[in-house]
Amino acid sequence: MKKHAAGWDTDAPSLAQFSELFLHADRGKVTKESLQNFMEGEKKEKSEPGFAWARHILGRDFIGPEELAKVSNMDYSKAQIRKLVKILPSQKCLHDFHRNGYVLIVGPGYSMSVSDINQEFKADHYKVDERTNEDMVEFGWLCLRKDPYPESIGKTWQEQLSLLLPGEQVANIAEVVWGYFVYKAIRREDFFSNTVRTSSTIGIEGKHSCLAYVFNAPIVACCCDDNPDGEFASIAVCRKDFRALVSP
Repeated sequence: MKKHAAGWDTDAPSLAQFSELFLHADRGKVTKESLQNFMEGEKKEKSEPGFAWARHILGRDFIGPEELAKVSNMDYSKAQIRKLVKILPSQKCLHDFHRNGYVLIVGPGYSMSVSDINQEFKADHYKVDERTNEDMVEFGWLCLRKDPYPESIGKTWQEQLSLLLPGEQVANIAEVVWGYFVYKAIRREDFFSNTVRTSSTIGIEGKHSCLAYVFNAPIVACCCDDNPDGEFASIAVCRKDFRALVSP
């Protein structure tokens, strides 16, 4: 019968395995950086075990509840974390998101309007009309396309809608603003690349609300459906029906 020293975990690596690890390190096959990355990956998988595949497949384009909690006051209950793991898109969907340039971002712990989001991220430098403020971003997963939709810029609203594939739809303004500020706060970059994104939300002027930029600062404004802000507007595309995959 194999014996173990007192206090030695039977699941721990053996002395022979440690010796092999040190041998590989001595030959340069294991670097300090690779070892550190492995250890950090192990820590992340233990803290968010159900999200490991999403992080592995999407990399920087996946933002889970643990990362969001570091830059906001958002706190998720254990029941909500279990729910997020349960409704996480399949690996097939995640690969599809990666191929087609989507980010997957956790939604807030409760429904939030544009004004709520602005307050959370201290971006209350502009006013939001009542109708624009009616749409909400909900708890769950938000899947947004990063780049402008192909061949959409410069086209009318109806022309842009005709470009969408099965499973794709236009996000509301709260979803657009949430995605922008969460990604910006955590990744320190604007994944919309200063491109105006038009949402499905109808503002007080009867036009679609969009996320626009004034002196590189994001604001919520209105886009004319017949002339989507010249050459710089594209519909804000999201994925909600994760069963309907876009053809690669």
